[in-house]
Amino acid sequence: MQDQATYNAQRVAERADSGTYGRDRQAIKRTKGGRYLAEITKEELLQLQHLPIDAAAEKLGVGTTSLKVRCREVGIKKWPFRDLQRAVSKVERSKKRDHQVCAC
Repeated sequence: MQDQATYNAQRVAERADSGTYGRDRQAIKRTKGGRYLAEITKEELLQLQHLPIDAAAEKLGVGTTSLKVRCREVGIKKWPFRDLQRAVSKVERSKKRDHQVCAC
């Protein structure tokens, strides 16, 4: 059985080709980069988590709001960039603090 993202992308493409939108009009709308939102996978999003959301949206060719919508659809509640940066700076501060204690 194919995964949900692949199924959605195929369904979106079929509806776009046939011109039938129905209530899923928003789901099959092309982004400014020419992609369908349903084509963006969770794996693709997670590969860009080291970037700020604006940069990730630009790289994918979608708007920031569309990216946020797609993240929520695939189960990412919040863009992880700030949390990652916070964790990195916490580790760096800890290393700096440990180094100062050892220098005495």
